[in-house]
Amino acid sequence: LAIALNNKGVFSSDGPVDDAVIKRVVQLKRSNAKMSKKEVLDAITKENMKITDRALELIFNVYFYESEK
Repeated sequence: LAIALNNKGVFSSDGPVDDAVIKRVVQLKRSNAKMSKKEVLDAITKENMKITDRALELIFNVYFYESEK
């Protein structure tokens, strides 16, 4: 819910993030807590899944309390 609500800009919205993509990002990160966003993005892309940088950032914020520094 937080991801859907916050996945928008001032003038547009990327819409809700696909549940399958969220689950896969969480699986990857939990399997290796040291994975960076770039590594997760690369893995997701290799699996032919799509995610925006904003959505990935939101998942890291909500599930892992990690944000850009």
